Amino acid sequence: YSLYRRTGALPDGHVLVDIMRSSVLQAAGFDVQSQSFTSWEILQKALLHHGGERIINLLVGPGYHGAGSDWASTYLSPADCFDRFNLRGQRKHTLRADVTPTLGQGAVLHDVLRCNAVHRGIGALAVRRPLSCVTLVTLATDAMSLAPALQTSEATLQLIGAKEGPLSLERLLALPPDAALELNSSMMEYQFCTLATGQDARQFDMPVAQWACTSGGGVAVAKERHKKVFGDMTACTVCIERAMAEGPGAKIVCEPTCPWGTCDFVNGTVCDSCTSVGVTSTKPLARPCSSCVRLLRTGGLPRGQCVCWRCHAVFLASDCESRELSLMKQPDLSGCAGVLTRGVPDIVHLLKSVRSAMYWWWLSFDGHLVCLRLLMVLRASEDVSVHAAMVKAVNAATLRNKDRDSAEIQPRYHRDIAEMRPRYGEARTHPLPPP
Repeated sequence: YSLYRRTGALPDGHVLVDIMRSSVLQAAGFDVQSQSFTSWEILQKALLHHGGERIINLLVGPGYHGAGSDWASTYLSPADCFDRFNLRGQRKHTLRADVTPTLGQGAVLHDVLRCNAVHRGIGALAVRRPLSCVTLVTLATDAMSLAPALQTSEATLQLIGAKEGPLSLERLLALPPDAALELNSSMMEYQFCTLATGQDARQFDMPVAQWACTSGGGVAVAKERHKKVFGDMTACTVCIERAMAEGPGAKIVCEPTCPWGTCDFVNGTVCDSCTSVGVTSTKPLARPCSSCVRLLRTGGLPRGQCVCWRCHAVFLASDCESRELSLMKQPDLSGCAGVLTRGVPDIVHLLKSVRSAMYWWWLSFDGHLVCLRLLMVLRASEDVSVHAAMVKAVNAATLRNKDRDSAEIQPRYHRDIAEMRPRYGEARTHPLPPP
């Protein structure tokens, strides 16, 4: 994202790097788990030298963001976009829940990629302990709940809603192929829904707190505000579903207490009734809630399969403004024992920004297209030799120039490229359309 921002390039190991690797490289057909991308230089080569047309299509295609403002910038009609970017043989509407994503066949479904990147990113963010659930808090209005990679329930659709009113599965499936559906962007308070994903072998119920904020507060605001609703965020799936069934305005009650009142929380002694169903601790973040304990005792939940433990991960996703990058580098924002809170980039804005970067100057080295905007990243590489080579080879002002038609930049641009020829071979330049 810093290819586009004035804050400079991101270092290796940044959370944004992990997300980009796990999303873009998956779309290019790479098995991220089996390859080690240890530097931005290797990542850049994988993106630009091996991705081929699939990478170009992904990064310069319409983003389906908001009301479709990107159509004018790409000169593609909706029909053209489907023929170019979607899976053959599938129904055209990208929000239908029955589309099966296949990212390894050279095709890109933007919403599938969006969700897949989030799920893979969650698994790549150094979470090394058992979790009862994973909560994604998004402060962007580009909610991911309706993407086809998720099994979306009727209650979820009703809860999220759209600008023209509440949704239903019947209405969603009845939408014409070229329909533009925009989620309600006026939600100023947090809302809860339960989503289940069946991607790969990572199947889990995911309570999602979607916090859409038109003020653009981002992680900086969420860091201060999310603690006000933290009790609800840590609610288990059973309690969230119970509150949803009660209707709008229902309070989520999920208390990690003893349903019989016989546990000694002061001295840390677990009662016999709780012990009989597998409860071993009186710590609030290390035991199921009272509702789930009671269900375990009565047989309402299978013994040994309760996932209501209070070890929790919260991810605050938003647009990556400069003020929020420092927050995203922090390993934990919560300060609460047993809870991991991380700031992560919103996938939609991330991919749109990378796509925008791909419109700018390109180089051709030995038949390989290299984007000058991506070369900016190498200037901030932690590898001293890579950084030194980039600083010597390419002028920073050249990389930051945004005007592809600037006459003043041409002499300096070609001078810098000429100095790189001994290392990279014959070089030539050209801008990508649209002009």
